[in-house]
Amino acid sequence: MTRDKLLIQAAAELIIEKPDQTDQILEGLKKILTRRGRTHFSAVTEKVKEVVAELQNVNRYKVTSAQPLNDADKEQLSMIVNDPTSDIDYNTNTRLLGGVTIKTKDKMLDMSIRNKLEKIKSAIA
Repeated sequence: MTRDKLLIQAAAELIIEKPDQTDQILEGLKKILTRRGRTHFSAVTEKVKEVVAELQNVNRYKVTSAQPLNDADKEQLSMIVNDPTSDIDYNTNTRLLGGVTIKTKDKMLDMSIRNKLEKIKSAIA
């Protein structure tokens, strides 16, 4: 395991032990990585979240939509996921044009307008 992976694992374990100190733990990790010349901290933060979720047996879902979802849409997606141990992260990306994508660790469901248009374009070409 690389040093960065060891640091990520250690940070995740600390966050589980002391969730009220998450910001301080991530700030400390950022300082260590900065001293090592690493500048990809947002990717590292995402990886820490993934490791925390894995250690806690939580399934993480990343839902991306063209526009922010309202509470009713979020509730409906929660019912579709139907997983009491889930953690759903909502994001927006206007490049989707409409619809949503749902990602888990190893799967992706793409119901975006952009994806549908690309399929039509491929079928015509």
